[in-house]
Amino acid sequence: MSHLAAAFSDSFPKLLIAAFMGCLCQNLAAQQLPYGGTAIALPGTIEFERYDQGGAGIAFYDVTPTNTGNSNLRGDAVDLNSDSTASGGLAVQNAAVGEWLEYTVAPSLDARSFVNLTYRYKTSDPKQIRLLQDGVVIATTNLSSTNGAWGTTILEKIPLTSSASSVLRVEVTDSGANSLIADKTGVTAAEQWDVIDVASTPGTTDSVAFRSALTGKFLRQTSKDHAVYADGTAGTTTMELFTLGTPAAGVVSLRSRNAAPNDTWLSVPNSTTNVSPKSTSDASNTTRFTVVDGGPTPGATLGISPVGRRIALKNVQSGTYLSISNNSVFWLDSLVVSQWINRLPAIDQPFNRTALWPANSLALTAYCQEFDPSGSIVARTWRQISGPTAATIGDLTTTGTGKETTTATISGLQPGAYVFRFSATDDTGDTSTRDVDVAIVDPTRYTIIPANDSRLQIFGRVYNAGTTKATLGWNGGGIRLRFQSEAGGSISAQLTQGSWPGSKQMFYVILDGDDSNPRIIDMNGATTVSHLVGALPAGIHTLELYAISGAWVAASDFSGVMLSAGVTLLDPPIRTTRRIEFYGDSITEGYLPDKPFTCCYWAFGAQAARKLGAEANIMARSGLGLVFTNNGGGIPLEGLWNRSMPWDGAKVWNFDNFKPQVIVVNILQNDKWLSAGKSTDATFTDAYVRFLRLLRAQHPNAHVICALGAMDAMDPATPQWPRVVSATIAQMRTEDHDEKLHAVFFPWLGAGTGHPNQAQSEVMATQLADYVNTLPLDVWADGQQAPAGYQAWLGANGLVTKWASEAQPFADADGDGTSNLLEYALGTDPKHGATSAAGRPALSSGTNGSMTFRFPRAASDLTYTAEWSSTLGIGEWNTAPWPVVDLGGGMAGVTVPAPVPDRFFMRLNVSIQP
Repeated sequence: MSHLAAAFSDSFPKLLIAAFMGCLCQNLAAQQLPYGGTAIALPGTIEFERYDQGGAGIAFYDVTPTNTGNSNLRGDAVDLNSDSTASGGLAVQNAAVGEWLEYTVAPSLDARSFVNLTYRYKTSDPKQIRLLQDGVVIATTNLSSTNGAWGTTILEKIPLTSSASSVLRVEVTDSGANSLIADKTGVTAAEQWDVIDVASTPGTTDSVAFRSALTGKFLRQTSKDHAVYADGTAGTTTMELFTLGTPAAGVVSLRSRNAAPNDTWLSVPNSTTNVSPKSTSDASNTTRFTVVDGGPTPGATLGISPVGRRIALKNVQSGTYLSISNNSVFWLDSLVVSQWINRLPAIDQPFNRTALWPANSLALTAYCQEFDPSGSIVARTWRQISGPTAATIGDLTTTGTGKETTTATISGLQPGAYVFRFSATDDTGDTSTRDVDVAIVDPTRYTIIPANDSRLQIFGRVYNAGTTKATLGWNGGGIRLRFQSEAGGSISAQLTQGSWPGSKQMFYVILDGDDSNPRIIDMNGATTVSHLVGALPAGIHTLELYAISGAWVAASDFSGVMLSAGVTLLDPPIRTTRRIEFYGDSITEGYLPDKPFTCCYWAFGAQAARKLGAEANIMARSGLGLVFTNNGGGIPLEGLWNRSMPWDGAKVWNFDNFKPQVIVVNILQNDKWLSAGKSTDATFTDAYVRFLRLLRAQHPNAHVICALGAMDAMDPATPQWPRVVSATIAQMRTEDHDEKLHAVFFPWLGAGTGHPNQAQSEVMATQLADYVNTLPLDVWADGQQAPAGYQAWLGANGLVTKWASEAQPFADADGDGTSNLLEYALGTDPKHGATSAAGRPALSSGTNGSMTFRFPRAASDLTYTAEWSSTLGIGEWNTAPWPVVDLGGGMAGVTVPAPVPDRFFMRLNVSIQP
């Protein structure tokens, strides 16, 4: 600057130099620059307090000349407030209509140049803001009230142009609901009002008032309760509430609500387009407004608050309408800009379709939805992928908004298996597809395998399993099979839906363990045959038919499978020895908000079982509670838990059919909703203890996990329900000495959420599986079910609480070094110390130099094995090659013939029969 000034001083007077330098400095000061010197990279977060440098009219506009906030970070008129709850600790407060802030940004986006915008703000009343890029409006949004707390609004697919340097402006454009504006057509009235500026009232934040030109009374609106008050002066004293009276001779009057029994209320309209002038001082109050009666609010009842007649104030000179607004409650915190990614059209998996020959046509239906807010589906097609003949596809019909339904009639079909594909294309050119299997079944061309064939593996809680007609009522049950197929083979099932309660049951069909895109069977009352899979590749395959749709539906009878030519049934898949049982409500049943129907397969329990490599037995019903329930018949858990069929109490489940090592109970969510303070903790604790003792009577050795969540029974504001679970376990550990009880609490998903979706259920499943895998004992071995004779033997020897820890097969009740199971095997007393010599295995000499290993064999439901070793080393024990024979008198033994080894050892191994 010194060289520049010297050069100018030779040619210009000093006064002109000073004037020039003053202008130069002013131009430099007015330059708009990004805060901190660097443009904000987008995608990214814009903190509203980091608006550009440059000053008023350049980087921002604020209606108040000074900062009304408590932060001096920027030192200008923007109302900046320090707030520990705000992102970055600062927020812009009192954002009023007409105010704006600008930000220099550097958007770097993909070719589509769309973004998502997430506004974080708080306001007591609805507001409207818009976003401009380089002066062009790219988004306008209405922000709903957050009741003064921080909230967010997300806008998707907003156009944003990539640029090395661009300016975004955020502008407040409307004040929302604090308005007296209504219809712009109304009765001309004589009363006129002057605009008056009123300061803040304690407890309120008034912005303007109106003074009657005739009576001198004042009309004003407050943000505290949105009411309209009349004052005798322009001050802040609140007088009684006035209402709009019945027009007389074209004149609209305001009168006290107490003056007549039928007085009406002034109402705030829901939405209008209006202007918002505001006088700044009494001296400028020259604008006059006419009261306009807009008539009764549509659908309103006169005289009932808060609805009634609509009123507006019309400018006498310009004909515009005035809005009373209060903007001081509007705070802006941050704006997150994220790259928009197009969501493909979502197509529900179509249902497999079957027709019995000679029928040669059927309807195909697809359900599709576009989830991008500004997107749309522009094209839909059905086309044939494979099949024995070329079918004719009729015209498509699409109905519905939101989720569309597209149907087409397929004709010209011949016996055999077909595949058809539905495609949906959105406005960006992206396409989603789904395939559906279709079969025209001629029963004479199939081999029928009845339901009781040993090669069909039935799992889950299925009534009459192993007979010629197995009934699937509970979800989570089904059939597994293994088969060999030539290329093009197909399999159908003989499935018939029951007549009551009338709703459909659905099944997943999972081929070769691939559940990423399972086929779906949709039952209906007329169906007797359902096509499962077709167009099979040559080779060995597995297939699983899995009931998914819950206990509220009609059961289905399974009578067998139908194999096309070239398909041969093989021995079933090897069954896992791990077994887990679930009891619960809709969380366990599979009411998933991201699925179009109940789907047990993706509920947390079924997912956890697969993670653990365990076979699951599931008894779950939507609305079920421990004490209070909301389902058919209002039956709580204790009334349903032992049923083979959800709707039939006479069909009792045989618990010997499935002996779990782990049992999971996730209950009490419906009790929370339905109890409504009707019961105390003790009501639920008593019921829970009673139910667990019923479980223990059937499964004395299983580990029982009392789970809770992840819905609002885990809300920290209502700690009663975790407390009930903990109290139940504590009581049973004290009274029953039951050490195999555990608690697993799934975290609450949070306010505004309901049932867990598929992904959230997987998180729950992982938490549960991780817990089971870290139990202090090998749950799958230690939890093996003891035989019925063992249970009777416990009672005969004084261990009446059969599920107590000291009564477990591998426990040692009397501490004599011999386990309960071995004492049962030898017929000794588990309660009275060391076993006598007569009850112990012994080795004795026999004739001709042989040796006999003798032991009592007191139990007929155990496996006795003699083992021998020459070293006593670990891993050196082997099953004796000589048979165990009955020696009489309750004794058995193994004889080692002469010559015997120079040195050897014998021991007895007792195990529970599988």
